[in-house]
Amino acid sequence: MSPKELIEASIRAIESLDGKINAIPVHDFERALDRASSIRLQGPFVGVPFAIKDTARVAGLPNAKGNKFFAKKVPTQSDGLVRLYEAAGLISLGITNTPEMSLISSAEGGVYGDTKNPWNLDYSTGGSSGGAAAAVAAGYMPLAHGTDGAGSIRIPASHCGVFGLKPGRDRVLQAHSTPRFAFDHVLSRTVRDSALSLAITQNQSPDIALQRMGFVQRPGKRRLKIGLQLDGYTSATQPEVKNAIEDTARLCQILGHEVVETKQIIDRDEYEKNYIALYAGGILNARKAIEAATGQPIAESGLMNDFTIKFGNQAEGQTTDDINAAEAYLVGLEQRFNTWMTPFDLVLSPVMYAPAPRLGLLFNEDEEFSVVSRRVFDYLGFTSPMNVFGLPAMSVPLHTSATGLPIGSHFAAKYGQEPMLLELAYELEAARPWKDKWASNSIAML
Repeated sequence: MSPKELIEASIRAIESLDGKINAIPVHDFERALDRASSIRLQGPFVGVPFAIKDTARVAGLPNAKGNKFFAKKVPTQSDGLVRLYEAAGLISLGITNTPEMSLISSAEGGVYGDTKNPWNLDYSTGGSSGGAAAAVAAGYMPLAHGTDGAGSIRIPASHCGVFGLKPGRDRVLQAHSTPRFAFDHVLSRTVRDSALSLAITQNQSPDIALQRMGFVQRPGKRRLKIGLQLDGYTSATQPEVKNAIEDTARLCQILGHEVVETKQIIDRDEYEKNYIALYAGGILNARKAIEAATGQPIAESGLMNDFTIKFGNQAEGQTTDDINAAEAYLVGLEQRFNTWMTPFDLVLSPVMYAPAPRLGLLFNEDEEFSVVSRRVFDYLGFTSPMNVFGLPAMSVPLHTSATGLPIGSHFAAKYGQEPMLLELAYELEAARPWKDKWASNSIAML
């Protein structure tokens, strides 16, 4: 197929399905067709359909971040990461959906409305890269850009039955204004496409001491020692998810790896208090920027969701000393966490303690903030530490719930060990192939 034929096929898929899924609310079809007609036939992804999450800047398209106010902002220049994707030959068809400020673990409540899970339209895609996961799961494209600040690649990958790797600190060139514990990469149908994308987007700054990695193309030969963690620091894992992860552990043992059960060391209350101290400040600053621009209190302008406002309000009155204390706590916890991981090559756990929730559970403005906030944090019990500590981790789509919803298996590695994760992912992909398992709302079902 020519690049133009590929892009035309992707556009037909989006036009056929996205009216009910809402994965790509901002289209860039005309530019994509023009680029496909004139693109040089070179580059590792030449002509491959793609999409950018509503967090990175793409010249000429709104950079809303899921918010009504920022939806009016149209950058004139694309981020460096976006330009790297284009240089590799990827052709973006538009912007994928995300919750407001990428704040919750579901693509709900943002300026473009809710994204629905292609496996069951009553359920969440996960978030915040929910639009990207849904686009890949529906078959619009083989891979799409995402970001992960607390699980935002891995959670939607798990909910939508695709592969999702979160790189560790320093590995990948970051998009514009990315917080220090948020990381850009892709969600994909195959391990290969994620591995190749990682190889072409690496941070090449001379200030980075991390050894550059090549394109990981096959399973590794080394047998690994894997720690098995079944419960997170927030909630006990539900039996259906626990059974799935125990089955993944057995599969690893069948493949010759050693699996040893272990327990999480994080104290929930202390961790969340200090996590919020660092994260809420960014939301509060966004609120203040909107108020300064409009001359109105945020509640009057209606330019930010109530949940987002209240989350940011937790940073009111914070001092520099408070932030420094939070950073010091998390640095100390990172050292303890690394010590805990020392005996293992990788740690296996659930991605979340429960399968995908119904829409409305993680974003509900009729419920008390404290109730919904507790739910949101409960879903981050396995994923968010890997962001705070800068460690690579991935969700591998190996299981399905009794109701037909995907359940991912979460593997985390030490700093700089993305190749080890990819090598194991290739091995699991070969043992339990998933790329030909299609959602009920996907191109395979048209």
